[in-house]
Amino acid sequence: MSDTGKVKRAAQFEAKATGYEVDSWNALVKSNQAEIHSLQIELEQTEFRAPFSGVVVRRYIREGQLVAKDDPGFRVSQLSPLQVHFQVPESGVGRPEKGSTVNLAVTANPSHSYSAQIVKVSPTVDPSSDSYDVTAQLSGGDLSALSPGMAVRITWAAKSAATKP
Repeated sequence: MSDTGKVKRAAQFEAKATGYEVDSWNALVKSNQAEIHSLQIELEQTEFRAPFSGVVVRRYIREGQLVAKDDPGFRVSQLSPLQVHFQVPESGVGRPEKGSTVNLAVTANPSHSYSAQIVKVSPTVDPSSDSYDVTAQLSGGDLSALSPGMAVRITWAAKSAATKP
């Protein structure tokens, strides 16, 4: 065999070896990308996400503590818009209607009142308390003295039923 034939075969051998080496490196890159993706998924499963924007007001877990799905981790409160949730007895006089206004006063300071507009009235009655749930959203000026979780007293002007002669 001539020297050019030997050089040509050696070059072909080197080209083939280089092709295998490139394939090996590509396989290693794909394997590492799969490992990175797997670690990203694992990292996402370690995050706590609240279903709304708010402020952490209580922490139930410590750093490094193992937690299971549905274990409470934090208590998060939404600071705005402020809403008040209350129950009204089914047998009470008048039923608040969506869109109507209620007045409320903080039980610790009843001299200052606030107004809120009813945004939701439950269509069902809770059989254990014989009452239905109502949600009202506070409106108006200075609400800075209010905080989520405060006890309040609710009043509203109940509409009387129309009587027929």
